[in-house]
Amino acid sequence: SANPAVAGEVLALTVKGLGPTVPAVDPGQPFPTTTIAVANSPVEALVNGESATVVFAGGEPGRVDLYDVEFRVPTKARSGQATVQLVSGFIKGAPFEITIK
Repeated sequence: SANPAVAGEVLALTVKGLGPTVPAVDPGQPFPTTTIAVANSPVEALVNGESATVVFAGGEPGRVDLYDVEFRVPTKARSGQATVQLVSGFIKGAPFEITIK
């Protein structure tokens, strides 16, 4: 709440467990630092149940099983507390709260 998101702003998350990437990386190995490893499964971000545009979803270079997900807060998002949930390969992650200004 000290640094609220703004409608239309791109937010970045670091998450685990999005699964395979292109190019493929063996389990337990770090993501490459010379190429971008993009998530193979579709990744969706939901803000208060509404779809948000995912700008990027892929492996964090040099890290093991850590992924960057960047999504745009919907322009119609209302001010106040909002629930965010990621869906990867049609599997829903745990929801969490953000504040929107």
